[in-house]
Amino acid sequence: MALTDLHGGFRDEDQRQRVAQLILDRFGDERKQDELHSLIRFSSQLSDAQEHIDEAELADTVSGEKLAAVQALIRAVRTSHDAVDGWIRTTSRLPPLRAAEPRLEIRPPAPVPYGASLAQAEAEFATGADGAAFRLAELLEHEGDRHRAAAMYRLVSEAGDVDALYALGRVYWAQDQYERSQAGDQFWLPAWRITEVWQHAADLGSVEAMHAVAMMAGSGSGMALRYLRKAAALNHPPSCYALGYDAAQRGDREEALAWWTRAAESGYQPAVEAIPLLASV
Repeated sequence: MALTDLHGGFRDEDQRQRVAQLILDRFGDERKQDELHSLIRFSSQLSDAQEHIDEAELADTVSGEKLAAVQALIRAVRTSHDAVDGWIRTTSRLPPLRAAEPRLEIRPPAPVPYGASLAQAEAEFATGADGAAFRLAELLEHEGDRHRAAAMYRLVSEAGDVDALYALGRVYWAQDQYERSQAGDQFWLPAWRITEVWQHAADLGSVEAMHAVAMMAGSGSGMALRYLRKAAALNHPPSCYALGYDAAQRGDREEALAWWTRAAESGYQPAVEAIPLLASV
């Protein structure tokens, strides 16, 4: 949908300039050039009737809470001057969104022991040695044979092994990412299937799986927050950081600082870098 009507929705030039400045101050991130360029074009769209960007392109290049805030502004401009004032008050309370967005952080398989070989691991598995199936699965994963690795992890997970369940989800996710990179919109497994495996591991106590379920569920969703809180209760730094990020988007500086401080105390670098941003609020 075109946005060429927005320039006429402001009380005066001061209101328009305040909105344009907030967009760049709160949402601009030089690390994301495509997104930043779109936000700059959107700010220009507020000035005149010439088409600089439309809603579809905004949705393609701006995501998450930033897109939601921009869409809220569009609605406010089309509603009333007072609605724009309300958007300004709400957005002014937010810290700059230059803090890194939470991301899925996956624990990799254990390093391959010195001298270990696939042939040796297969021979040990054939003898039924304790732990041989899991070791073989990890070697297969290192070798990039994800299909065989998944089969071995499934075998081990049938006994309720939480590490095997987490690793199975990891292999599914990695293969799915590879398939997407090769085939565009096609995918190897639906996201719900990957989440299902990780959720099983999370319910058995895997803190990394709790974090993975939350990231797969999407920022701000009920499931995401539930599993982030479970992981944070076990002092998982990326989950503490994600909860702080969610609080920051809601404008709750005190809660954001508390969560980010917990993550920073564990040396989690995104939290260390995010805390100073709250000082500007």
